[in-house]
Amino acid sequence: MIIVGVTAGRSFGQTGTRVGELRELMTGQLANDGGNIKAFWSRLKKSDLQTTAVMDFSLQELANHCAGSIVTAGADRLEDAGRRGTPQIVAPGAIDMIDFPTWRESRWGGEGRNYHAHNRLLASVTATAEERRRVARHIAEKLSLGAGPTVYLVPQHGIEGWDRKGEQMHAPEALAAFLDETRRLRVVRLIELDAHINDLAFAEAALAILGDWVLQGRVPKGLA
Repeated sequence: MIIVGVTAGRSFGQTGTRVGELRELMTGQLANDGGNIKAFWSRLKKSDLQTTAVMDFSLQELANHCAGSIVTAGADRLEDAGRRGTPQIVAPGAIDMIDFPTWRESRWGGEGRNYHAHNRLLASVTATAEERRRVARHIAEKLSLGAGPTVYLVPQHGIEGWDRKGEQMHAPEALAAFLDETRRLRVVRLIELDAHINDLAFAEAALAILGDWVLQGRVPKGLA
């Protein structure tokens, strides 16, 4: 079975509003909508699955790990596809938040951050500008390990559903810091988009990259 892996955190309304467009235009894809990321990547490693490309648009648990949160998929997040040489399109979806369990004491409480409670067990706060610079460096380090084609697709106007003007997790100065650090650390092909991650323009740009890889023979025909 040939598949294209797609991650997008729809379950918390963060990234993935346009994942439907991706599904409609691809066949054989394996999608994760903010569920168990560990299980998702474990399935990609199964010997009966031939992963021909990865669209990794939700890196929230990577940002959590970088911040020291226990809500993480492990230290090797964003390494597997690259090490195997699998073509990957990566976006920094939802790295602007730090998730933590509400049932235990958190070091992020009382710091004047924007706060959102997903439910009685899990909440998020906005990451500071310095924390986002650290995440940018962490992502750059991970992407530098890739042995296959890699494109880093970075929207300039928001990286999750609540990261818009007027929304509760919007912090434009911190986003600007992340973008600045990302440009400084360019280690793979970087494409910045004059768009929000949930805009149609983002989905179209991702599909155009995948389409180019098909034409170049890097991804089998019939998947884009």
